[in-house]
Amino acid sequence: MLSIEIDMGCDEEMNSIPKLIISLSFFICITSACLAPRESSPVNNYDLGKAKQTGIKLNISTIDQNGPYNNKMIFRVTPENIQINEFERWTQSPDLILYSFLKRSFIPGGELALEGDILSFENDLTSGKAIFTFHYKITRKGLVIHEGIFNGEQESDESPAKFASAMARLANDFVSHISNKINPK
Repeated sequence: MLSIEIDMGCDEEMNSIPKLIISLSFFICITSACLAPRESSPVNNYDLGKAKQTGIKLNISTIDQNGPYNNKMIFRVTPENIQINEFERWTQSPDLILYSFLKRSFIPGGELALEGDILSFENDLTSGKAIFTFHYKITRKGLVIHEGIFNGEQESDESPAKFASAMARLANDFVSHISNKINPK
């Protein structure tokens, strides 16, 4: 039996078309997966609430912060480990949010000024407490008349809303503390 093969010269072209289709299909699948809408967690923002006006004249000077505090909430999960929550945030960094809260609590003017450093502004899940530690100075015409550390703790849990509420109570406690240092009862 005689067999005749005819070479039409299109084997390469015929083989490259399926490869091209497979490559294009793969590219389209990958691209559509990257561009497809993703479910994302909503970002929740918190502040210290409405400040109560004390009626006391006090200039608010520099408020600084030490530590990993920015506008993301900090949760201490073990004594050595903190978690920074990407989706639960303060409206501003702790130094700015406290500065704004204090400015609304006191009347600007007079000879007295308050300055200080935030040492802790976190939710300690190991103790179940929100912790606010603030080293402060009250000055009169540049001279320190009182210096102290405010150590505040309030019951809290892993809920960001409860943490924000606890920090709002601590900010109000700090305002009362400073008010009592300026006008002792």
